[in-house]
Amino acid sequence: MKKLAIALSALSLLMAGHVPAFADAEPTGTITALLVDEKNRPISGVNVYLNGDLQWSDTTTDSSGRFTLPDLAPESRISLQLSDDYGVFTGYLPSAGRLLTQSMSKARRFVVEADQTTDLGTVRIDSTPRLRSASAINTTSYKTVRDSFKRKLLPYAKYVYGPTPKGGSCKVKPTSSRAKKQMLATVNWQRSLAGLDPVKLDDRLNARAQRSSVIQYYARDLSHEPSKKSKCWSKIGADAAGSSNLYMGATAGAAGLGYVDDVGVRSLGHRSWVLAWPTTAMGTGDVGNYNSLYVVDPKAGSIVRARPEWTAWPSPGYFPHRLEPSGWWSWQPNRSDISIDKAKVKVTDPSGKTVATKRLSEAYEYGQIGFVLQRTVRSGSYTVSISGLELRDRAYPVSYKVRFFKG
Repeated sequence: MKKLAIALSALSLLMAGHVPAFADAEPTGTITALLVDEKNRPISGVNVYLNGDLQWSDTTTDSSGRFTLPDLAPESRISLQLSDDYGVFTGYLPSAGRLLTQSMSKARRFVVEADQTTDLGTVRIDSTPRLRSASAINTTSYKTVRDSFKRKLLPYAKYVYGPTPKGGSCKVKPTSSRAKKQMLATVNWQRSLAGLDPVKLDDRLNARAQRSSVIQYYARDLSHEPSKKSKCWSKIGADAAGSSNLYMGATAGAAGLGYVDDVGVRSLGHRSWVLAWPTTAMGTGDVGNYNSLYVVDPKAGSIVRARPEWTAWPSPGYFPHRLEPSGWWSWQPNRSDISIDKAKVKVTDPSGKTVATKRLSEAYEYGQIGFVLQRTVRSGSYTVSISGLELRDRAYPVSYKVRFFKG
């Protein structure tokens, strides 16, 4: 009866509007911030985790890039970690610089103040160390592109007949240093025009590419999956064939240009591999008039590289008309959070007239937009406009000019 009386007494107090006094709640604080990328665009949909000695909390940035972590216990040593489904923004907010760090020891420390909201303001986070290679050609300068084209590309854009086996042997001399130099020069010049870092030739990849070319040479055909019945078949050579661009009828620098030209290849896959931003090393092997260019770099992604937001070919700015790929053009995003699913391409010629284009659906397999201009491309300025692109579910329109010149 005594317990029931106490309960009824408390209930009557509540009904009368009187709330019993209990112990005060512990004071808490709040942290908020606005996250933007290097172009001041909001970073939405990123998971934010608070790591502290006393607590753990998480939230997600909204469409404006803002996050708020409320009801935090006062603490002087917390860090903020980001996790991104796209893999672009993943790591800890750094103590210095604007690139996320994977090391918690290098993470920036924050303080949660009791009964206060700590606004970190606008926090800029770069999606990549560099948007353009330090060695990239300045394509806004006609003279720079023209001179570089004449001095650093044309002397190497040649064909060198490769070594051949003797007496049906599977052994062949290594690709000549001259041919390797030409291949490297043409590949890197085209990468430089697209704003990408140069690559190196790796001796081990060169040897593997050579084994692939021996198989292609005897087959008198090209195959990324050569049959085990093929003459001179080897596991090393077959694996290399599956990791290489293959060319019949050109080697050395001529093949290097041919891969990026890629006319008639509906996937434009050879071009995509040569102009892949993460690549650090390739390997080349010539046998007769067959070339294998080993392009699947085992170290790709492990070394910091310049990453433009996208790569186009022909590239924006001044562009030698002699390299125009007969209307077979492409545009490829280099960020995984850019969607091309709804993209539409429009091209206008120097007079402002729209040029009809035909999409290459096979290029989508390589994450790129491939399209063929239905009219001969001449000298002058062409404008490419791409609508329907999305960056983290926000409209991401792209427009650029290609200025073709003869010479």
